[in-house]
Amino acid sequence: MSNYSEKLKDPRWQRKRLEVLNRDNFQCYHCFSKEKTLHVHHKYYSPGKNVWEYPIEALVTLCSECHHDEEEGLKQEATLLIQVLKEAGFGSFDFSMLADVFKKIKNNQQECYNKYEALNQLIILEEHGYDFQTQIFNAFDGISKIINNEKAF
Repeated sequence: MSNYSEKLKDPRWQRKRLEVLNRDNFQCYHCFSKEKTLHVHHKYYSPGKNVWEYPIEALVTLCSECHHDEEEGLKQEATLLIQVLKEAGFGSFDFSMLADVFKKIKNNQQECYNKYEALNQLIILEEHGYDFQTQIFNAFDGISKIINNEKAF
């Protein structure tokens, strides 16, 4: 079963979907609507995983409008974030190191969404010989602007 729309019909997904909708009180996480058509949004996808194999923390209820906005907004914000980091001197090796740091944070602290904790993890890397500090502080203003311009969820 490889077709995405077919996977959404699978009883395992339907059970997971209902679990998420119940957890979120059948309302959109962003706009709090209970009247609009609701979707269950995957915050990320991992290669080889079926849609029902994600932890409930990786799923959120969104109305169809917010779901569309989330998908499109994420593409735009990711592009902007990459541009800000490139302008601050980050290259492909730096992106790889950043990805490793955030994977470690995710694995060690399941609910870690604090940007300052992430920066502290990066500074620890510097202590082990990798010079992120200059790049981090150059990029931090741009990253902060992106974060502050996001709508509150």
